[in-house]
Amino acid sequence: NNNYNNAPRRVLPACVNIGNLTPSRDGAPSLLLFREVETFFHEFGHACHCVLTNSRHSLHSWAWSAVPWPGGVEQDFLEVPSMMLENFVWTPEVLRRLSRNVADGSQLPELTIGALSESRFRMTGYAKCKYL
Repeated sequence: NNNYNNAPRRVLPACVNIGNLTPSRDGAPSLLLFREVETFFHEFGHACHCVLTNSRHSLHSWAWSAVPWPGGVEQDFLEVPSMMLENFVWTPEVLRRLSRNVADGSQLPELTIGALSESRFRMTGYAKCKYL
């Protein structure tokens, strides 16, 4: 039976994450900016949301908010998995695992990791002034 609605099995979702990240140069590894890593984690959360669904039809499980499809998850939940993963980037444990000096393999100093983690909400009020 070729009718999708009567398909005997679940069709697995497919997802692709296309990003505009800093490319590698001359065979050297790509050195991503912190915001690029944060964005990658955020977008990877959307990909996880898509492929880890247990719904039979993708229309009922996950839909990109820019597309006016009926169904999908509620608008406010669409960002939850991506925001959860994005939050991990700011934790000292993840910063330790992600940060390496490309020349000698050393980690960021603990003082720098702590300062970066604590800086997350600095100037948040100023950044939100555009909403006023």
